[in-house]
Amino acid sequence: MRKQIRIGSVILTGVLAVCMMTACGKSQTEKADANQDTGKETTENMQIANPFVECATIGDAAKLAGFSMRAPESVVGYEEKYISAIEKELIEVQFYHGEDAELWFRKGVGTEDISGDYNVYKEEKNVEVDGQTVTIKGTENGYKLAIWNTNGYAYAIGSTTELPEDTLVQYISELMDTGEQE
Repeated sequence: MRKQIRIGSVILTGVLAVCMMTACGKSQTEKADANQDTGKETTENMQIANPFVECATIGDAAKLAGFSMRAPESVVGYEEKYISAIEKELIEVQFYHGEDAELWFRKGVGTEDISGDYNVYKEEKNVEVDGQTVTIKGTENGYKLAIWNTNGYAYAIGSTTELPEDTLVQYISELMDTGEQE
């Protein structure tokens, strides 16, 4: 008899647990539906707006950002190019090769790290490029990130794949601010 009571208790507990989960799920859904009906949003449904604006040319991005940026017109091995800007803050030029490879160049107002890449890399060192100290980060196979500041602007070059140091230094030199308004 005790065995049957224990089995019955386990089954009853399981049924109650399923009922409670179902009821909780419905109440959240009902809450979301009610909020949609009233026009109110819960914090669970809120999203941050994407501040990037797609631009047809680097000149259009410069107008939006309020400053100019030098970047390569094309990169060997990358088929697609995407230019965007954040008003009065940042310009970004991205190059894509398939779904897995991305290379990007950024310039932004200020001196904070604008890379958006906060990974901890095994390899990190400073290199001198055209008299400017640049921090490069990566792995034993190559580098994925370069960051530096000059003339009140922050710069970053990032890649989803490791780049040889000399290739990254070439990109840094192309992006480097000469102090001239372009």
